[in-house]
Amino acid sequence: SVDISRAPFATMIVRALGLEAQSTSTPFVDTKGKWYEQDIQALYEAGIINGTSATTFSPDKKLTRQQAALIMARVLRYAGLDQSNSYTLAYEDAALIGKDYAADIAWLHALNIMSGSNGNFYPKNNLTRAQMAKILKRTLNTAKIM
Repeated sequence: SVDISRAPFATMIVRALGLEAQSTSTPFVDTKGKWYEQDIQALYEAGIINGTSATTFSPDKKLTRQQAALIMARVLRYAGLDQSNSYTLAYEDAALIGKDYAADIAWLHALNIMSGSNGNFYPKNNLTRAQMAKILKRTLNTAKIM
């Protein structure tokens, strides 16, 4: 299975949401002039994706499962869904999940968007293209965008 990096992931999301960048100026020096520059800028403007620093996006960096969960939760919030309940993080490897990701991972699990396997979430594993397709479709269905 092929792992997905940040730029193609961002492009899939922006196309699914039909977003367009309002500004032609990006804060990310490593996306300027690239085929994905405007897609990443559109998601950045919408508050769905951030850089890895104030001036870098790291477009070729692989995306972890917990990072993907955070972005999918932001897509849901952007679409108007609210995480009104608190959900339990019921994974055997819950201690490996970063505290900034835990609530969103529990929410996506409750919505049946992202699960895991064998009782584990594997938060630091890279997201594969197949997993990306599955979670994006489920997110868009849940948000009634698709």
